[in-house]
Amino acid sequence: MADSAARSIEEDDMVTETRESNESLVFDALLDATDDLNKTYGIETAAMARGTAHFLVQLCFDNAPNSDHAMHLILSSILHRLEANIEGE
Repeated sequence: MADSAARSIEEDDMVTETRESNESLVFDALLDATDDLNKTYGIETAAMARGTAHFLVQLCFDNAPNSDHAMHLILSSILHRLEANIEGE
């Protein structure tokens, strides 16, 4: 029984690490893409931010199981940034 619980915790840790790794890969790829768009087309940062924000909202609502979950994803991202700002003060 203890081995099963330990294995479950290890599997949960692996899933979390994989999810965080995937999120990091996506984030880095999006940074690269926005940099490329800026260099290629001269898109200003504010326009890039608006377009990316619109894309994020569409992506969340199109792929989340329901609108509450979509809002949770969006607000969690905002909260993550606010917490980083507060910790940096």
